[in-house]
Amino acid sequence: MNLWQETIKQDGTSSLQTHTPKVVARWCKFEDHEVDNEFPNSRIAVCKKCGKHIPLVLGCHEIKNNHIFSIALKR
Repeated sequence: MNLWQETIKQDGTSSLQTHTPKVVARWCKFEDHEVDNEFPNSRIAVCKKCGKHIPLVLGCHEIKNNHIFSIALKR
């Protein structure tokens, strides 16, 4: 059983079309982001390489040598 049923329009075009996805943004891997140690009170760091805005939660993230690390919370 087909998921979609094809119909042919009056102008001869098919109702099924193939679309090629396009890249809208490229980001670094999380561990490859490079940020400054100084960021605004909003706690949003900006990667120097790709420009992504990264919200930081103090206690969950740590910055060492301009790289952001996630810290596992211990209970």
